[in-house]
Amino acid sequence: MKLLYTAADIRKTIARILTESKGRRVVISAFVGAGSEVYLPKPQGLELICWPKPGSTNPNTIRELINTFASYAVETGSKVG
Repeated sequence: MKLLYTAADIRKTIARILTESKGRRVVISAFVGAGSEVYLPKPQGLELICWPKPGSTNPNTIRELINTFASYAVETGSKVG
């Protein structure tokens, strides 16, 4: 196990995992903020599951992800949160 101490370490590790993956890629995040797309390399076919809580998840970012990459699946669920 490797501890990730900085945002840069987290971003690099997520990018590596999502880029190297050959199978289904699912990202689950409680909230999606502005600038989140830098954490989502190779977005085609990526599924994004988040909680669209007002004030926490940025609706503009979600719209941009959906409009830019039609293969995104932004899902909400009553059991999230």
